[in-house]
Amino acid sequence: MLTRPAFDRWLASRADPGVELITGLRSGRVLHGALTDADVKPGDPIRAGGYGEDRSTYTQTLFAPEGEEPRTVHLGLDIFAPAGAEVLAPLSGRVHSSHINDNPGDYGPTIILEHDIPGGKFHTLYGHLSRDSLKGLKPGSAFMAGEPIAQLGTR
Repeated sequence: MLTRPAFDRWLASRADPGVELITGLRSGRVLHGALTDADVKPGDPIRAGGYGEDRSTYTQTLFAPEGEEPRTVHLGLDIFAPAGAEVLAPLSGRVHSSHINDNPGDYGPTIILEHDIPGGKFHTLYGHLSRDSLKGLKPGSAFMAGEPIAQLGTR
């Protein structure tokens, strides 16, 4: 099992953190973003952010399972870019799984990549993709860093 210290050592050893996740992310036209910035049009600057953001809009049962305290804090990094923008593998990996999560407030079409590093494995999740992005994907399909894995969807 990959431990946090092993992951931190691996990350610190990398001269280059990887490639951009969305074409244009390294263009210098990236602003801090929040959920309210989700409607990005072609030509608009890409927005990135959202980690740790309190989202009182999380009212669906997905975020408040019966008998548990509701979760309102966003636990991932959002990149707000136009629908159709290419999503690139930031690191080499293979498809762990793909699924269309259609619950209200959920990820929609989703791909999870598995990455092997010294000391173990970790996973990255890509949601809000186009439905076509999942066509033909099979667990174990390999992607090299920088290779397109999907396109952003409309929600």
